[in-house]
Amino acid sequence: PPELVMRYATKLAESYDIDAEINWILEHTEIHLVFYVNPDGRDVAEKNPELYWRKNVNPGSKQDGCSKNSRGVDINRNFDFMWSEKGASNNPC
Repeated sequence: PPELVMRYATKLAESYDIDAEINWILEHTEIHLVFYVNPDGRDVAEKNPELYWRKNVNPGSKQDGCSKNSRGVDINRNFDFMWSEKGASNNPC
């Protein structure tokens, strides 16, 4: 959750020059903090947990034949790496 990422960022910033382990982490590691990747999809997932929602809420087109509860892009699988391999689907919904 974004709150946890923010707490981690705060811990790293406030502990630098105080905690030797934090110093080592920050001096030897490149850290990227991603607070939100899918805020619209998270809203759907929190309001409708029975949907097990993973996707964003891209409305798609009226011609795709998808219901309102099945539209969107699965952000976890929408990368160039190993595109359309195991786990992929041709189903737009």
